[in-house]
Amino acid sequence: MLKVTEHFFDSKKVLRAVDKATHKVLSKFGSFVRSDARRSIKNRKKPSKPGQSPTNQTGLLKGHIYFYYGPATKSVVIGPARLARSKFNNLPTLEYGGAGKVKTKKVIKNINVKARPFMTPAFNKNKQKMPQMWRDSVRRY
Repeated sequence: MLKVTEHFFDSKKVLRAVDKATHKVLSKFGSFVRSDARRSIKNRKKPSKPGQSPTNQTGLLKGHIYFYYGPATKSVVIGPARLARSKFNNLPTLEYGGAGKVKTKKVIKNINVKARPFMTPAFNKNKQKMPQMWRDSVRRY
C-alpha cells in the first residue's frame, strides 16, 4: 500500500541539509579568502607602496588572519585579529587608508596611511567562485 506522505519531503531534513551545506560552503570560502590574503602579504626589505598589499615586517599580521563561521547568523567573518602588542593597531586604516596612530616607545604619533588592501582583493577573487561552490552543495537528505 502506498502512503501519500512518502511523496513529500521532510522539511526538517531539508533544512538540516541546507544548514550543513551552508556551513561547509561558507567555511571553505573563508578558508580560501584567508589563504589568499596571507599569500598576498609579502616579505620585503622596504615598506610596500600604496595600493600594494602590506609588507610582512613582524609576521603578526600574516600570522593572525582568521575566519569564523557563525551558525546562529549563518555567515562567515574573515579578517585579521587585533593584537594588543602591535604598534599599529588600526587595521581598517591599513586596508582602506586614512588617519591612524602609531605607538612608539614614549609617544603616540598621528599618521596618514595610504591604502594597502589585502582582504578586499582576496575576497573579490574568491567571490567569483561562490556559484561553483554552491552548485550541488545540498546533497540528498
